[in-house]
Amino acid sequence: MSTIKHKFTRISLFITILIMSLIVKNYHLFAAVTSYDNTFVANDQYSSDFHTRLNANFSKSLTGGINSISSANIVDGTLASGDFSTAVSPITRTAEGAACEYVYTGLIPATSASLTSNISAGTAYPKGYRCEKTSATSKTYTASRWTYVDIDQNCDFQYSAVTIGAATPSVASNAIRIARVSTDATTINTVSDLRTTSCADGPFSNIKDDSTGATLDDLLKYGRQNRPYSLAGNNPVGYVSGLTVSWDTHTTFKVLSGAAYIGGEYRRVSTDITVTTGNDNPADGTSGLDTSSIAANTNYHVYAVADQADVATYSISYSTTNGTPTGVTTARKIGSIRTDANSLFTSTDIVSTHAIRQEELISGMVRFDGSASAINNSITGRYNVSLLTDNGTGDYTVGWNNDFQTTNYAVSIECDQGGGSGGNARTFTSGVGTLQFITTANNADSAADCANIHVLAVGNRTE
Repeated sequence: MSTIKHKFTRISLFITILIMSLIVKNYHLFAAVTSYDNTFVANDQYSSDFHTRLNANFSKSLTGGINSISSANIVDGTLASGDFSTAVSPITRTAEGAACEYVYTGLIPATSASLTSNISAGTAYPKGYRCEKTSATSKTYTASRWTYVDIDQNCDFQYSAVTIGAATPSVASNAIRIARVSTDATTINTVSDLRTTSCADGPFSNIKDDSTGATLDDLLKYGRQNRPYSLAGNNPVGYVSGLTVSWDTHTTFKVLSGAAYIGGEYRRVSTDITVTTGNDNPADGTSGLDTSSIAANTNYHVYAVADQADVATYSISYSTTNGTPTGVTTARKIGSIRTDANSLFTSTDIVSTHAIRQEELISGMVRFDGSASAINNSITGRYNVSLLTDNGTGDYTVGWNNDFQTTNYAVSIECDQGGGSGGNARTFTSGVGTLQFITTANNADSAADCANIHVLAVGNRTE
C-alpha cells in the first residue's frame, strides 16, 4: 500500500512541476490568473476521475493563457489570414470592396399587405465595421408613417418614424441609412431604397450636393436643355430634358422619360410614366389627378412633382389649377391635356409647355367644307378646336378648346370655292375663346360658302 501511495505522489509532483514549467517558460503568453482544482484528495489512491480533472486543468491553462495573450508578444509573420475572424479578415474586406460605408448585399425591407415585413439578410459596412445578417429580420412598422431604417456598427437596425412628408431625420449614431418605409393605416405600401451599394463609382458620380442632387455624370448624359423657361414671362426655371406629355389611351396619358430641376431639386426617371384617372399621392410617388374625379370638357395642367424626400425620381400630378396642384408642395408645370364630353383624354389636345414656346407653334387650326350642310362632319383636320358653327351663308365661328390669353393672336384664313374659283376671308372677329369670319367669292363683296376652308391661329393660349 505504501508503495502505491508513493507512486501517485510522484506522479502528482511530476504533473505539478510540468505545469509550472510551462507557465514559467511561457510567462509572457499567460497573463491571466488561472486557478486549478485539486488533482487528488487525501488518501485518494485510486481516483476514478483523475484523467477528467487533469484534462480540465490543462484546458484552463491553455484557455486562460491564449485569451489573455499580449499582441506585443506575437512574433511578426506568424499569423496567417485564416487566423482572423471573417469580420476583420483583410481578405474578406478586400473581396467585398469595403472601401467606404456601404451595403454589400441585401438588407432591404419588403412591402407587405400588413404592417409587418422582413428586412432581408445581407452584409453592410457601417463606420468600417463588417455587419453580416445571416437571416431576415422581422419588423412591425407604425401605421401612416415614414420609417427610416439604418444599421449601426453593432449590427443593430435603428428605426426613425416620422409623419409622412416630414423632414428627413438624421442618420442614427454610428450607422448608415438603408431605406425609407412608407405605411398607410394597414399596409406597407412603398419602400424607398436609400442604400449606398458601391464604393467603385468614378469621380463624376461622387460630385453631388445631396442624395437627390445632380451628379456631373447625370449632366453629361442628360444635359441637353429644352426651353428652360416658364410660359408666363419666360422666367428661368432650370434644366429639363424629356418629360414630354404624350397621349396613351382615352383613360391614360404618358409622361416620357427625362430629367429636370423641380423647385431646385434634380429629378430623373428612366422609363415612361403612365398616368391614370385615379388620384395622386405625391408623398409616396403615386401619379394621378390631384383631387376629385375626372370631369368632362376640362383642361388639366400637368406637373412633375418632387415631393418625395431623398428620392431621385419624380411623380406626375395633373390639376385644373394653373399653379401648384392640391396637396403638392414642389412642382414644375410640364404640359396640359384636355378631356372631351365623355371625360376621355383627347390625343389632339396635348401640350408640352417646356419643349418649345407656344408662340413658336400653331396654336389652333381647322380644315373643313364650308358648303356642307353639317360642317362639323366635314372637318378633315383640326387642332385645339372644339366645334364649328354655321351662322349663315359664308359666316362661320370656330370655338377653341384652350382659350387664347388675349384677342391679339394672329390668324390666317384661306378658302377655295372649288372648280378653280378662289375665295377670300372678308372680315373676322377674334375672341379669346372663338373666332368668327366671313368668306366671299373671288373678287366679290357678298358672303359666299367656300368648299375648302383653312384656318390657322398663332399666339399664347391659356394652359
